[in-house]
Amino acid sequence: MNIRIIFKQPHWLYLMSLAVLLIWGSIAIYSATQSLYQDTNFFQQHLIYLFIGILLFITVSIVSSDLVKTGAWMLYAFCIILLLVLFIQNQIRPSETPLRWIFIGRLSIQPSELMKIGLILVLARLFSESSSSSFGLFLQSLLITLLPVGLIAIQPDLGTAISLFLIFLIMTFFSRINILYLITLFVGSLGMIWVFRKQFFQTYQWNRIVSFLNPEKDPTGESWSVRQALIAIGSGGVKGKGYLQGTQSKMGFLPDTKYSDFIFAVVGEEFGFFGCFFIISFFGLLLGSSLSIALQTKDLFQKFFVVGIVGLWFLQIVINIGMNIGLLPVTGLPLPFVSYGGSALFTNLLCAGLIYHVHLHKGQIHYIP
Repeated sequence: MNIRIIFKQPHWLYLMSLAVLLIWGSIAIYSATQSLYQDTNFFQQHLIYLFIGILLFITVSIVSSDLVKTGAWMLYAFCIILLLVLFIQNQIRPSETPLRWIFIGRLSIQPSELMKIGLILVLARLFSESSSSSFGLFLQSLLITLLPVGLIAIQPDLGTAISLFLIFLIMTFFSRINILYLITLFVGSLGMIWVFRKQFFQTYQWNRIVSFLNPEKDPTGESWSVRQALIAIGSGGVKGKGYLQGTQSKMGFLPDTKYSDFIFAVVGEEFGFFGCFFIISFFGLLLGSSLSIALQTKDLFQKFFVVGIVGLWFLQIVINIGMNIGLLPVTGLPLPFVSYGGSALFTNLLCAGLIYHVHLHKGQIHYIP
């Protein structure tokens, strides 16, 4: 496929919304790293990540449609191997800081991020190739999901593990599988988590939930981050304090992760309600245009993986913004295309490339059996 097809058949709304979010994220990251304790190294690194991510977006947009489908299981298996390597490393050399990255020289890979794509593609292939609504198909898809969820949860990275499980629920909901299986699983999972909560949650994870339910119990501990984020967003008012003028971020009141987990608080403080509404609006345009692309293709595999990606983005947007405004417990899920982070940015731009791949290849798909 020639790269010129991207310019011959552009989906302007999709490309515009994606470009605006990437630019807006770069602007916010630059501001978030201009504090008393940080310099522009993060921003320079972000620009490198962004350049590589755009190359990944272009590459996956123009590759053969057969390669996307046949490579689904290979990507899933590769991610499982990487997660097993991390598990073994954590067992051999346990530390207080969770090991979530594999380092190859100066390059670092976070397998849990790449697994999001692997799981979505495998579930899309499984659901699209079966016309059954049997319990066997449900059990097979559940086991395929629980393997990476378990490996990621014991790192521990509960936020990513839960997001993978929720992706499974969303994609299963749109499949032919009996909805009663899904309801039973969801209710049963909540019950199991509550009964075995002491074994399921790490101490700091449970403290985050407790502080979310009762913020006044530990105002200088687990509740501190959210309180400062709320102060930052509230102090921004309608128009904000102005670019690079956010006192909460510049004076170190926001957590060190203000350029990633709490980037929305930086936007709220400096750009106010208008800035927050602006960024949420473009997220809406991106999700809406993605679903419109899914409706344009008759291929079930493509429909399923676009739904999975839109579900992933929607979950991350809601969870990240929700924790910034105190509506959800604090997790480590970044805001797509806006937060700092190489693996997360690569994953999201690969996902964006997969959706644009559907737009470019609709009506000319010939899968290898």
